[in-house]
Amino acid sequence: EETDCNGGVASVWYRFTPDEDMSIRAEANDNITFRTVALSVYTGTSLDALTLLACGSQSPLGYFSPQLVDFDATAGTTYYFRAADFTGALGTFTLDVEELIRPVNDDRTNAQPVGDLPASVSADTTNATVEPGEERPCGGVTGSVWYSVTTATATDLTVRPASAGVAVYEGDGDLIGCGGPFRTVAGGTYLIQVVSYPTPGPFNFEVRTYTPIAGSVSVDPQAKIDRFGKVTITGTLRCTGDFGIGFNVQVTLQQQAGKQSVAEGYGFAYPYTPPGQAICDGQPHAWTAIVYGSQTSTAFWTGSMTATPSATILTDPYYFQADLSGPSSKVSAQRAK
Repeated sequence: EETDCNGGVASVWYRFTPDEDMSIRAEANDNITFRTVALSVYTGTSLDALTLLACGSQSPLGYFSPQLVDFDATAGTTYYFRAADFTGALGTFTLDVEELIRPVNDDRTNAQPVGDLPASVSADTTNATVEPGEERPCGGVTGSVWYSVTTATATDLTVRPASAGVAVYEGDGDLIGCGGPFRTVAGGTYLIQVVSYPTPGPFNFEVRTYTPIAGSVSVDPQAKIDRFGKVTITGTLRCTGDFGIGFNVQVTLQQQAGKQSVAEGYGFAYPYTPPGQAICDGQPHAWTAIVYGSQTSTAFWTGSMTATPSATILTDPYYFQADLSGPSSKVSAQRAK
């Protein structure tokens, strides 16, 4: 007896012959959270000449769904279902076999155009399956559905998922990344694979152009220093672009006596940003950082120093995060009163 699909020391067999071509989903339901039944499907004329057609560990729910199989059936062919113990526990179960009405864009070759941009798409992966050899590089454990987008001109695009893992491919099949952003070429066609997470069901995503984040960060010419040599430095940040919701700033201070660096240190600013407020609106956003001396130079003193700022723009979604660098400039530190 075949045991090459999840093993099992005890098994029972069922058979089914469809009257017409169809897709089938079969599940051995034992009503237990930790699945104890491994299901597999075979074709053949005798026990010693069976061909494995589908194995539960290869189902749309992956290794953790040994009880579930999907396969395409041909009219007049007899299919044999082997239900075996998966964890060593024996018991009762119910075998459900039903016709599976797959989404029209279940396979990559049937990718559905999203239409004009910006495009908002609502779909469902409940009956989606995984093609043989199909990978899901951007997460998710369900079957996938496919979409396509063709751009008339070169542009920057992003796919923003909601409760889905999204992978973007070039038309020749090379993976670009998970969701975006990505640069298109004129006349280029791109494929979008959507895998629901954590369970099959309805999902929404949008395909839209976006403006990359650009901007600058600068320091004010005057700073304050306390009696412990701690410097309070201020500045502004300006940026434009999509999806910026917050930022943080790092400042490096260096102070010299003659030709030698005698004091240096780092400070950080984490300005509060109200939820939903855009940061990259072209307006100045103030920041304040406290800079302490390093271990080798524990304090600064009044006078001139060089400040070098940099900033990280925080975004939603996070993968648009952008880094900005500001020029080094002279700052005069005066004793705080």
